[in-house]
Amino acid sequence: MSRKLYIAALALIVACEAACMAACKTTPKSEGDPQALLPAIVLLVAERPDAPRRYGAGVFVDADGTILTNAHLVEGGASLRAMTFDRSRRSYSPLDGGLSRFLFENDRALVVARVLRVDRGADLALVRVDAAPAHRAIALREEAPRIGERVFALGHPQEGVWSVTAGIIAGERDGLIQHDAQLSGGSSGGPLVDGAGRVVGLNTSKVVSEMGGAGFARDVPALRRFLGQTKEGATIDLRQLESAALGCMRAQELSVPETVECLDWDNRYAVYATAIEDARQKLAKDKRDMAKVEAAFARLPGKEQWIAEQKRKVAAFFEGKTKASAEADAGRAAKLQKDGLKFDPFDSAALQTTLKKGLRIEAVHHFSGDRAWVHFNGRNTDDTPYAFSECWQHHGDRWLQHSPPVPDDLRALPAGFPQPLEPYELTRRKFLTAVLDRVAQG
Repeated sequence: MSRKLYIAALALIVACEAACMAACKTTPKSEGDPQALLPAIVLLVAERPDAPRRYGAGVFVDADGTILTNAHLVEGGASLRAMTFDRSRRSYSPLDGGLSRFLFENDRALVVARVLRVDRGADLALVRVDAAPAHRAIALREEAPRIGERVFALGHPQEGVWSVTAGIIAGERDGLIQHDAQLSGGSSGGPLVDGAGRVVGLNTSKVVSEMGGAGFARDVPALRRFLGQTKEGATIDLRQLESAALGCMRAQELSVPETVECLDWDNRYAVYATAIEDARQKLAKDKRDMAKVEAAFARLPGKEQWIAEQKRKVAAFFEGKTKASAEADAGRAAKLQKDGLKFDPFDSAALQTTLKKGLRIEAVHHFSGDRAWVHFNGRNTDDTPYAFSECWQHHGDRWLQHSPPVPDDLRALPAGFPQPLEPYELTRRKFLTAVLDRVAQG
């Protein structure tokens, strides 16, 4: 090769390398690059004067400052603040002061975050900040992730703010995606994304204390239900008794709205109607002005309105928005303790926490042609056993929880079966109190 030809070839190579480097510097990162998605992630900090500071991640779901994160991160915090992404901020490893130093130096960048909604069962929460997202909301993937598929966890693991870890999908566990992308406390509430930059889940937990191990993310169907992006709820198979009984208990554990469809509302209204007659008799004995009393009774809600009201109350109870009232009943408490219960079934949080220890059907007793008693066995949070019974009735092609069980049902409860959680007389007294309160209000 001549000297002139060699110099020309070398110049061409240098020019190509320079052009390539310039292109790499100017070409924006694709949406599939997980680093390009970091501006959609926020840092959430929950602080209480009597507890260590908690921190984690969240992801913008709209342009109005709404953030999806974990319930366990935002609940119980005296103050909740958020920080949006800014590439110019200097961050530190734990060796150089870590998150504590980062938050101290950037305290003015933290803005107040308001909790909008919480679902403890699914460990999901929505919060809002008065700050515009630095990135458009990341799309939720339509198709389910595949075992062995590569995924990326976005969050703040090991005090490393706005970090990305990689792994693969290991399996799906009843609404939770198992993966091996490295997680730690700061990963909670951050999205799990695929190679195309779409959300396949929201990271919620890991099973080992050190970084690594098996991580779990709540799947997209659960996220869509929580965000109200689908009209399809969790499917509960009510056609067979055992699938209905276990499916409805699982729905209670996850606090899904479909829980209300498990109840025999005709039966509950019949108990309420009995309480109305109890109220009439009580007020007549008290020699009230029965004309005014009857006028007040006439204003009580009809069956359809009452059932609609009760469904909203039941849904609010399982979502943790209200706590069901239960009269002090020493006899009932003693019976439940005899069957091993160490939690209050009228406390949704206690009920859902205990259900996570597992539940199984021990026995089934059919009676009266269309009804059955189901004997459940479970474990308290300390692993000691407990038991309870539920009455179920067959309506058309569905099995529904016949609660509270009426006296005829209780007489058919087999020997050796534990007591039901909701006694008939207790529910009747509760309804009576509600009727009297409404009548008194006119």
